[in-house]
Amino acid sequence: VWITMKDPSMGSEQEVSEHGGKLFQEGRFSEAFEVYSEGLRSSPDSVKLLNNRSLTLHRLQRFEEALEDGKHSVEILTSSSSSASNADEEWVNKLAKAYYRQ
Repeated sequence: VWITMKDPSMGSEQEVSEHGGKLFQEGRFSEAFEVYSEGLRSSPDSVKLLNNRSLTLHRLQRFEEALEDGKHSVEILTSSSSSASNADEEWVNKLAKAYYRQ
């Protein structure tokens, strides 16, 4: 049984990421999307959860939403003291290409 982020016993962002990742690996993309979305309600600026949800949305062929999550994660990274990694920028570029092929 999965406990939502609103439950104080929920756990960390890492635990949310791992649970969503397990669902993703099992091909349960809709459920993974829900887990990441619930985590983002509590941690809206979590780059890890945004990128994981972006990948999940991409698998669900919801390309525009996937691109928005990817862009948001890069905006967070570039507005903080750290810079966006090449992997983050590459992911957003891949999403953009997939989106515009539609």
